[in-house]
Amino acid sequence: MKKIRKPRKLCSEHTSAFVFGSILTLLLLQVMVHVMLDQTYKITVDTRNEVEVLGKRVGALEAGQSAQPLVVLGPVVGDELSLSDKIDIAFMEDASIAKAIVMCESRMHPDRIGDTSLTFVESGVEYGKSYGLFQIRHLPGRPSPDKLLNPDFNIQYAKNMYDKQGWGPWTCGQRKLYERFL
Repeated sequence: MKKIRKPRKLCSEHTSAFVFGSILTLLLLQVMVHVMLDQTYKITVDTRNEVEVLGKRVGALEAGQSAQPLVVLGPVVGDELSLSDKIDIAFMEDASIAKAIVMCESRMHPDRIGDTSLTFVESGVEYGKSYGLFQIRHLPGRPSPDKLLNPDFNIQYAKNMYDKQGWGPWTCGQRKLYERFL
């Protein structure tokens, strides 16, 4: 005859850890859904084991739970990220220089259009102007001015450029003019 085991009672310490772990799991599932929808935000677990979503404390890990830093991209319903937050998320450890480049190039104005004297026409299309936060030049083979004026697109395109070429594509990066904004 098999012995039937009684379910163990969990003490309040284990129960709160389980409940918090479940909440964190649900948050992460929500984040993964939003990542698939190509939206952006972050969840972090800081060095004090406090869990934050966009800087708002949502709980804390219990002693003994993993406290590895965690950054996940996706949105929090009802919260709009600032341009500075979006640059932080895209550039992570290089965000302070990225924001200084943006300040140097466009003064953090996403609708800025510059380099208007460097235009040229090819196949009936005007090229040469720089657009958006990072002042990305519209050149043959690059995205349209409309796309470059979209702050989210501009940040991601700038991040891709940075990953391939460093800060070289930007005058403020080449000449280190961004340093006054650090």
